[in-house]
Amino acid sequence: YNLRGIIYSNSYKAQEAYDLFKKSLKIRKALDDQEGIATLYRNIGVVYMIMGLLKQAVNYFNRSVSTCENIGYYLGILDCYENLGKTYRMMGLYDKSITYYNKSLEIVATTEDEVKRSRIMNQIGNLNVKMSNYDIALEYFDKSKKIKEKIDDQLGIGFSKFGKAKVYYWQGKYSKSEILLKQCIDIGKKFHKSILVGDANYYLAQIQLNKNKFTEAMSYIDSAIDIASENKHTLKSRLAKYSDCKGMIYKFKGDFEKAMEMHEKALSISKVINDKHGLRKYLNNKGLIFEELADFEKAINIYKECLSIAVEMDEKRAICVSHCNIGCVLEYQGSLDESFKYFKRAYQLAKKIGYKAGIGGYGNDLSQIHIKKENYSKAISMLTRSLKLLKELEAIDCISCLIARAYCYIKTEKNQLAKKDLKEVNILFKQFPEFDQRKSFWQLSEVYKALKEDKKFSTYLNRAHESLLKKLDLIKDNKIKNLFLNTPDAILIKNSILDK
Repeated sequence: YNLRGIIYSNSYKAQEAYDLFKKSLKIRKALDDQEGIATLYRNIGVVYMIMGLLKQAVNYFNRSVSTCENIGYYLGILDCYENLGKTYRMMGLYDKSITYYNKSLEIVATTEDEVKRSRIMNQIGNLNVKMSNYDIALEYFDKSKKIKEKIDDQLGIGFSKFGKAKVYYWQGKYSKSEILLKQCIDIGKKFHKSILVGDANYYLAQIQLNKNKFTEAMSYIDSAIDIASENKHTLKSRLAKYSDCKGMIYKFKGDFEKAMEMHEKALSISKVINDKHGLRKYLNNKGLIFEELADFEKAINIYKECLSIAVEMDEKRAICVSHCNIGCVLEYQGSLDESFKYFKRAYQLAKKIGYKAGIGGYGNDLSQIHIKKENYSKAISMLTRSLKLLKELEAIDCISCLIARAYCYIKTEKNQLAKKDLKEVNILFKQFPEFDQRKSFWQLSEVYKALKEDKKFSTYLNRAHESLLKKLDLIKDNKIKNLFLNTPDAILIKNSILDK
């Protein structure tokens, strides 16, 4: 029963695996086989993790740990600590995840398993990437690489290089990242490790997408999709991930129909393998397209479905994202009180789990509602706190945050402070030339209007108008187009153009 269960588990047939593990557990309990019981608790936990039922997974891993501790089965404890680290990572509880991976390292240190020690260090490195602790992440990837070099594990060196490449990607150091990713492709091909080749191509596609080089991005992601298709029995979840990425490339090219096709393909794969994490992510990307097309009803219904999945999985960061997305749609529609509630839920949860980017971003969102309600002092206070975090992360959102604060300073007659923020904004515009937020451009035009800088006032009002027109070009349905033109932010820009 147990062996058949493992085969089903590895084949993403979670329910069949669960049923077999339960039968095996009943027999092990009758035999009072404590090691067997501990192993089955762990295996059932893995099945729950695959099904996206993360609270249940944690419960079974902890049962296994308790049983293993009673009989001194330390390798069993090690396996559970690793799985708890993975589960908490899926929940978005990265600090807790690192705690369990560190516990794993303590046990591994008593063995001679250098391969496992290196792998766990890579996992801790990956978690620090997610937390934007890039220097710490690089340290762990370097430590892992040194172990691999010591035991002459060339494939392992490839995975450590891949970790460093991801750090450079998130830091925006694309040239460094590309060099390492191309090395990873060579190593992966040499040792027939398809997942390394596929993932390296995926990140190369992301880099080209960020450079707006769509043809190159498409070439890389097609290579990744071909690899996953050739190995679909073992890389099904990757095929979904890569297809979703192709959808994002189509989206940025403005081909929303093809983008939606790719997101649907990713969704259908996730349903087959019961990958709820992927299901929520790809569903969310469908919602983003509907939001882009100003079809707010469809977008908000999808975001609510994503929220339901995230709550079921207890995936904390995903819950934050869903609350925020719903808040954004409600703000577009002018439902400020409801929008504020959702942004506040996202903000409070982000604070609870130490999600820095979320605290900064959702604080900025809450501030925008305060501004619309003319609560400028509250907005300034929150924007200042958000700005501190966003600067630490070197996030593009620093621009909208600074512009909003300058706007509040103007409204509260603190013109010198507004001018100080404008200097920073102009520096950041050079750093992030891709910035294009019509609401921020409109606020900036109002700041320059109050400072009687007519040329800059016209420049940024025109940019707000151009951004609005660009959005309108994407919307084919005239009824939806009219609804969008009557959203509060669109009305502000139209009225300013008419007044000008």
